[in-house]
Amino acid sequence: LVAGKVWAVLVAWLLIFAISAPYILVVGTGSTVAVPALFYTFVLGTLCVAGFTALVVGLSTLSGSGRSVTLGSLAIFIGMAAPTLLGTALQKSWFGSIYNAVSPFAQVRLSLDSVIVDKESLLIQLPHIGTLIAFVALAAVFAALATRRVSLEGSE
Repeated sequence: LVAGKVWAVLVAWLLIFAISAPYILVVGTGSTVAVPALFYTFVLGTLCVAGFTALVVGLSTLSGSGRSVTLGSLAIFIGMAAPTLLGTALQKSWFGSIYNAVSPFAQVRLSLDSVIVDKESLLIQLPHIGTLIAFVALAAVFAALATRRVSLEGSE
């Protein structure tokens, strides 16, 4: 059941990516960044969506109320995504440094900026990708433990 929920969200992400891919290619036409931008958007976006989905699924198995899960998930999403809209001065402050270090959304933004604007290689992206993989792993462990806890409590 949990895997089905995660796969449903990932399929929705793949549809969104498929719709956006032509736009990325058209915008990148005439430059060498179109294909890398498409590749990194797919990989980083998939990791970010998978991690966030696992986190929300874990929360939903622990919660008794769908409304509280929706509000909690929205709060987490806003907390992760809103600081990406910060101006450059605030991004260079202590708050921006902490946010960039811990937010998976910031890792995606920093990596895409590094690839598209600075044209840096995969080797430079490994810390960003590693942080996203760690986020996915932690969220998956959380979802697995939450699901197991609910399963064990339900069988007693």
